[in-house]
Amino acid sequence: MAHDPQPGEHLPVEMVFNGAKYEAYIAIESSPTHRTRLFWQKDFVKALASAFPSHFAMAQNSSDLSNLPSAEMQLTRLDGFQRYMVTLREGGPLGAEWTDEEMTAAVRAYLAMREQEYMGAPYRKADFNRKLREGALARRSKASVEYRMQNISAVLKEICEPTIKGYLPAKNIGIQAKEKVLAILEQLGHYSPEDYKPDFDEKTVDERVKKLLKKGISGVPKGQEKPQQSVKSSTTYARDPSVKAWILKNSGGICEGCLSPAPFKGDNGPYLEVHHMVNLAQGGPDTIKNTVALCPNCHRRCHISIEKEAFVFEIYSKVPRLSKAPLDQSK
Repeated sequence: MAHDPQPGEHLPVEMVFNGAKYEAYIAIESSPTHRTRLFWQKDFVKALASAFPSHFAMAQNSSDLSNLPSAEMQLTRLDGFQRYMVTLREGGPLGAEWTDEEMTAAVRAYLAMREQEYMGAPYRKADFNRKLREGALARRSKASVEYRMQNISAVLKEICEPTIKGYLPAKNIGIQAKEKVLAILEQLGHYSPEDYKPDFDEKTVDERVKKLLKKGISGVPKGQEKPQQSVKSSTTYARDPSVKAWILKNSGGICEGCLSPAPFKGDNGPYLEVHHMVNLAQGGPDTIKNTVALCPNCHRRCHISIEKEAFVFEIYSKVPRLSKAPLDQSK
């Protein structure tokens, strides 16, 4: 193939390592970032295992690799885009702790890419990665920077912030790294822990909901399986503002009971009320699986209508995200 690889195209290539040849292919994503990815066959996996036996054995057993040096691969183009010489080497320790300067540089770069993506402006993740490694992250490998970006995605996902396409949230992120990312986001004005804090005062919760809706909420909040109680003359429960904000945004201004548009607009947009299908007082969780957005009429219908049990059952059948519950708990 004489032409340069194009987005969406799979280009067969040959990898040369220690005199042996291995089949692979390059794929360029059709997304605006045009991320390039390399895929190889099982025979090359065996070659990697031979080159990095300790890494391979520990990875097979899901062991901690932090005390091992990084496993790095360099590709040198031999013939256009069709043949590559492979060089494998060990780098610095995988577990070398990131400094505050390094973490801040990574978070700033992530936010800059996210802004470009939000504005619809073209950018290349590889360019950001390279510039970071030419500067504050000079002692980090390309793969290490990529994984740190996935760490940042994981933290942002947990607080319902938008993440960058192509940087899937890492499955495991250490508590220390998470706290560092959150602290940096707070310093940069992109995060306020107070906005996510459950509270017993409804006005305080609504103020936090307003802030979250204005900032934009993405993903699905975890909520609280067992909300904190406050017993005075009556028992009240701390409400999670991110759950309420998500429910209102996800409704799109449509009542999930009667499927009609909200009757009017309030301070936060279309006015709908958030209802717990199983009351918090009866052990119901404060999560999206137990809450719906209802117009005032349907909300009252859930509480005082003579047909409330049938109506609650109807809502369960309409909203698939809800966890099913005995009807007598929905009174």
